[in-house]
Amino acid sequence: MAANRLLQPVQRPATHRLLRSAATAAAVLLPCSAVLADVVINDFENGSVGGFGWLTGDSRGIQPWSPDNGPANGAVITASSGPLAGSKVLELTGTPAFNFGQSGAAPLGLDIDRPSFFANDQLEFDWYPVPNGGDAGYSQLYNIVINSEAGGFNAAGGYGAGDANANQFYFTGYTGNLHHVVVNYTGIKSNIQSQSGTLSTGGGWLQLAIQPNSGGGAPADMYFDNFKWSVVPNVWNVDADGNWTNDGNWSPNAPNAVGRTALFGPKITAPHIVTVDGAKTIGQINFDNANKYTVAGASTITLDSTSPVGITVSTGSHDINAPLALAKDANIIVGSGSSTLTLSNLQPSTVGITKSGSGALAVNNVRAGSLTVNAGTVSVLTGRSTAGTSKVGAVTVAAGAALDLGNNDLIVDYTGTSPFSSIQSLIKSGYNGGSWTGNGIRSSSAAAGLNGHTTALGYAEASEAGIGAGGGTFSGQSVDNTSVLVRYTYAGDGNVDGKVDLTDFTFLAANFNGSNKNWLQGDYNYDGTVNLTDFTFLAANFNQSLAAEGGSLGSAVPEPTTVALLALGATALIARRRRSW
Repeated sequence: MAANRLLQPVQRPATHRLLRSAATAAAVLLPCSAVLADVVINDFENGSVGGFGWLTGDSRGIQPWSPDNGPANGAVITASSGPLAGSKVLELTGTPAFNFGQSGAAPLGLDIDRPSFFANDQLEFDWYPVPNGGDAGYSQLYNIVINSEAGGFNAAGGYGAGDANANQFYFTGYTGNLHHVVVNYTGIKSNIQSQSGTLSTGGGWLQLAIQPNSGGGAPADMYFDNFKWSVVPNVWNVDADGNWTNDGNWSPNAPNAVGRTALFGPKITAPHIVTVDGAKTIGQINFDNANKYTVAGASTITLDSTSPVGITVSTGSHDINAPLALAKDANIIVGSGSSTLTLSNLQPSTVGITKSGSGALAVNNVRAGSLTVNAGTVSVLTGRSTAGTSKVGAVTVAAGAALDLGNNDLIVDYTGTSPFSSIQSLIKSGYNGGSWTGNGIRSSSAAAGLNGHTTALGYAEASEAGIGAGGGTFSGQSVDNTSVLVRYTYAGDGNVDGKVDLTDFTFLAANFNGSNKNWLQGDYNYDGTVNLTDFTFLAANFNQSLAAEGGSLGSAVPEPTTVALLALGATALIARRRRSW
């Protein structure tokens, strides 16, 4: 295999190490925000080296590590300490110390997946030089190389290419720094693609090669983790309001292509508005500024990529008021508990939406294939109307997370086994004894009530709430009879039709003194039993009506005959209760 000779690593004098050590000690990078056009190469959690090995520099290509191949060994281990503790990592060691600047070879190599390489612009990974208690020495990723038949060994990054983050000096008190290494190979990719014939895809071989180096007393011991290909972001580059389409507002230019990333980063020093002045397609939106970005306008942003799409908020609270369409499954990360991402015009889709991070996501509604809340809160913006009704095929809320419906409704239109029991448990958890502050499915609006009346989240199987095989309508949405309906309504509205009436009383009476009951059967405080507490809720709200469009349709005083019937009903229920003692 043809190969070009690389520069050899250079040991730096001790004075240079001392001058650089303080700066290097502080150079611990925060975890990189997920760019959801990313293609994961290997995170080693399956215990496999996943194709990594020794690049021999000859026709053998990538080979397993062995003494015959060079002074290094690679193996997947579980890190026992440091910032990667508990994670499986690729450990690369040398005996007793090594110099990896060998011509045409590399102790860490990988045959490159060509579609992923050409669809992206960057290689990213985590690198951890293991501390040894010493106070001298250095560890380096001296050369990071793209090796191809089209261009031979081309240095794409590393300390030899000027990347200080690919170097770690050891010093007294060094306990280990995690380096997130980003290698932009755009120029090399363009050169390969400019070749003719099969060379335009790299030729007979296309490989990643990493040539580490340790010396001066540092251990030849390094951890590698989280290798992935990613896209170079297009960065908002003016401290002002502006139109998305204007290339001058971005670096290098305005993003508008499948899989591209728009980064709204540190440039602004005050809140600013970015106007979407024409339909745009990108794969990922990232926010990272304490000052608010508001992405507004009437034109639609479509998130589309060859892999999942998404939005990541690293710092600050930000709004996307422009129509937002999801063409692929979406991961939305709001990392800080003090951050809120507001999507006030999220469009209906059939994709899966996953919310992660301890922060909050506020939406106009969620109409999608599924909603998974792994952490933090997803809340529906208040302002009761059919426009606020959410409809999903499945909903999952992890322990410690919450879905806050506010004063709006939810439909879970399932296939197969009904999620009724799960939704019942999530609402009971969110109710939290009446405070509506629990994890699960909750309603911040129910905590306040309405017009002096107690409100809650009623729930029922559509088939038991009057929706037949032919389907029907609930809160402005078409539903079939394999749906679970959740309505923000008055306590006592057992059949979730928005009214508290004799129908609801009939359900309650039929189940009075029963246990293991649900909302439709008269359990309005989610304790599983139907008793006088539940009857009191119903009586206090009798003849109240709450429309899906908002507001109270009825606060009429019950007719004397109705009052009399309720009184008789209460007497009968009390008598039944006494007989059951």
